[in-house]
Amino acid sequence: MYAKCGIVHSIIGGRGRERLLAEEQRGPQSKDRCAQEFAASSIVLAAVDNVQHTGNGRERVERRADVEFLSPSVCRCRGEATWKELVLDCDIPVLVDFWAPWCGPCRTIAPLVDELAKLYARRVRCLKRNTDESPNKATEYGIRSISTVLILKRGEKKDAIVGAVSKATLVASVEKYLDR
Repeated sequence: MYAKCGIVHSIIGGRGRERLLAEEQRGPQSKDRCAQEFAASSIVLAAVDNVQHTGNGRERVERRADVEFLSPSVCRCRGEATWKELVLDCDIPVLVDFWAPWCGPCRTIAPLVDELAKLYARRVRCLKRNTDESPNKATEYGIRSISTVLILKRGEKKDAIVGAVSKATLVASVEKYLDR
């Protein structure tokens, strides 16, 4: 697992847990940036399909096509296997933004989801799911209109926020489900 972590951190431009610990010494901005990269690496680990050691100290990493990183803290999840790993098997709350490219309210709320991903790095996992690409998942969770943001805990639907809402509304919903 540690070898995978080092490989994956090199993919996203980080240097792993050691960097996180070293950056804590440098101040809050540096620590926050590194924490975001470290949180992203846990998502990347779930997105790495296979790591093969090819000899001469080199590894070949195959990445799944069903995960796309929109920022260091937010990814777009397409596949069922990835959904299981990123949402159902997750011990922290998961915020899922169900959206579509043609949806005006979705474009309004997207930057707020990005802000929450940074604000709650390592405490909340943020994903985006395009309802045009995967309508079955939206149906499974009872999504009838978009933009809908779900808060899930261990795969169980805890809260649903529908429409373009304020950051304060999203923060209040997330705060209810954080482990203290």
